[in-house]
Amino acid sequence: MSTVLPGPEAASLPTVARIVARAVGQPLTPCAFVPLPGGRTGLGLWRVRLEAPWVAGVLSLVAKVVLVDDRESHLLRWLMSRGRLAPRLYQELPLSARLKVLLLEDVGDCGLPVDWPKQPRVADAVVEWLSRIARLAVPDPLTTTWTDWYRRTTLVREFETAWATIRALQAATPGFIEADEFRLLATLFAGRAIIAQRLQPVCRRFIHGDLEPDHLRAVGEIAIQVRAVDWGLGACGPLAFDLYDLVWGLPDSHFGQSLENLVCLMPSDVRPELTAPVLRLAGGVKAFLHAGRAAAEYLQAPAASGSAATSLGSLRTAVGRLHRWADHFPRGSDLR
Repeated sequence: MSTVLPGPEAASLPTVARIVARAVGQPLTPCAFVPLPGGRTGLGLWRVRLEAPWVAGVLSLVAKVVLVDDRESHLLRWLMSRGRLAPRLYQELPLSARLKVLLLEDVGDCGLPVDWPKQPRVADAVVEWLSRIARLAVPDPLTTTWTDWYRRTTLVREFETAWATIRALQAATPGFIEADEFRLLATLFAGRAIIAQRLQPVCRRFIHGDLEPDHLRAVGEIAIQVRAVDWGLGACGPLAFDLYDLVWGLPDSHFGQSLENLVCLMPSDVRPELTAPVLRLAGGVKAFLHAGRAAAEYLQAPAASGSAATSLGSLRTAVGRLHRWADHFPRGSDLR
């Protein structure tokens, strides 16, 4: 897979292009030249081959936009006059970052509605997302891969430890965690597979029942904004757009603030109907982590000791929270 990134002649690559190139660990090479009307100077394009699986999410936008600096504003105006660029998208770009976004083709194959550039709220979300990318510190591709860097984070280790511990406890004490809840935990732990799916099926799994196109669009916006919140807090989840990412990549200490930020970012006309399910999903994963910690403490405590009794009480409390959380979802649903 390859994508095209811009590179104005005799000038350094834009910030985002440099970051993507560094993250992939491959140089960008000139591949095309776009002439402008009237014989004016064109825009140099650069190609980079992207094969790492973690870039799938970022490709869904980066592969469809080019980022140019202020000197290409005449090209922006020309594209706007041809209806190829939403005016509000151009107007609201952060000038301090000197980023301009050109939509050169639709993004219907990216899991977002084809007409999404016409939606100003989506445009705002993309602007925010791109400005966050420009400040993202990426790992050194010479010493590590993105996957290795991500897997070394505390939350991933904790999540994997929690799941292994809960599985061991379930095997040792069948029925300690009800079968429905155990399957629910397995679904949550399969988040990495879910992350790889397209946005719309995840949304349908997340909010039960079929969603109207406007609702899907709103969820798509939130998914992009969630990613912006994630990066803004310094978290390092995988590069993908879906709502599981809200809790998958966030350190525990940032959890409450992240949810608060997310709710503030939601479009006001959909906030009431989407706030509850977002918080519900986040609360479930947090409850799962708490149950894993409690299970680990219980298994590590000396038998017949006071600490063992305390740990068992904490574990039963944590599992009870999971049960109460699962009651929000009808039996037979994807999350159950």
